Amino acid sequence: MKRVSFGILPNGFRFYTRYRNNTHVAGIGVKVGSIHDPPDLSGMAHFAEHVLGTLTPEEELRLEEYDCGPEEQIMVETDRSSTFYGCDLILRREFVFDILGMFAERLSGPLKFITDEKKNLSEKAAIHNEYYLRGKDIPESALDDAVMWHMFENNPARKRVDCELEQLEKLNVEDLKRFVKKYYVAGNMFGVILNVPFKKARAIMEKYFGHLPAKEAPRILIENPRPLILGAKRVEIARPGIHQHHIAVAFPTWPFGHKDDEAVDLLAEILQWRLRNRLRFENQEWAKGVYRAFTNTDRSFAHGIIYAHLATIDKAFSERAVEIVLEECQKLRSGFVLNQEIIAMHNKIFNQHFDAFENSQGILCRMIVESACNGDEEMRELNSFLTRLNRVGKKTLMRVANEYLDIKNHLQVVIVPA
Repeated sequence: MKRVSFGILPNGFRFYTRYRNNTHVAGIGVKVGSIHDPPDLSGMAHFAEHVLGTLTPEEELRLEEYDCGPEEQIMVETDRSSTFYGCDLILRREFVFDILGMFAERLSGPLKFITDEKKNLSEKAAIHNEYYLRGKDIPESALDDAVMWHMFENNPARKRVDCELEQLEKLNVEDLKRFVKKYYVAGNMFGVILNVPFKKARAIMEKYFGHLPAKEAPRILIENPRPLILGAKRVEIARPGIHQHHIAVAFPTWPFGHKDDEAVDLLAEILQWRLRNRLRFENQEWAKGVYRAFTNTDRSFAHGIIYAHLATIDKAFSERAVEIVLEECQKLRSGFVLNQEIIAMHNKIFNQHFDAFENSQGILCRMIVESACNGDEEMRELNSFLTRLNRVGKKTLMRVANEYLDIKNHLQVVIVPA
């Protein structure tokens, strides 16, 4: 399996490439996300992405021609630790180069693109609507936000990625300029251009970003990335207009790049498999059971978490569901793991990673962005992921389960119908 390669321009700007002659993916990444939002200005990183990611009507029309409109293959997005401006799975290479040029023009000289007050007001209004459309009005998103908020009380990873509305509304051009000057610099940006030979990728990035002065952005240090939870901390939130109880049972882990990452991912897959069996397939009562039960892992350089979440109609069954999650966690702690479970979930993770490298270039691009923005700037962890995954066995799973799935000390968040 061909590895992801990286290069560095003299000014510190990095670029990543992997040559395969099929569909094309490219874009510009910035090592900045909601974790970097200034105090009392939640949503700044997301606001910057909206303003700098807004193209002219003529450019937008070209995107539509390339089948890369807002709901197709465009990749302009922000999360807790990264912002990316690019495109996914474009058939013709010249289209990708054109799109890359559009964003490179903005990011190589961003200050001149953020002074249009009308555009800034338009994007604030768009984020205001996005806040509800993709966040607050969706119970699952509200549950995720509540888990992060109550788990990481002294960690900027707890912030919503999109914004807090009252803080977004007061953002102004001068705030945005200060933020962009601080983080949109050569040493804090990078290019991703897949299916282009290394020398050509370097020449393209040199053309757009080689003139930038060498400058690094300040790093954020997190003193206690893994919070200490004493007892079973429970948070209950009443929400009108819903019919189900939405439940999360969460445990803190170490941030991105820890030696246990692969084992935690494997535990999450096994736990999810078991919960679906017990909560859905073992139930035959009309008003009980679940449609889906998930277990997620989420990490950045500032935080790590594993949590199970589900929804059910019946209040009594929601309490029983929490008990079942903790029962299955205890079984994993005691070493009760079947070989066929390990093999099946190992192969699932292996196949997902392999598919990203060989077939799903858009997913690979997101993996590169995640790695670059969370400490794996040389792609060592990404390129060696399968080797480390293959080392995880039953003893490691038991040790890691006992390290993280502490059934006496964890967070429960429940959203209940009001």
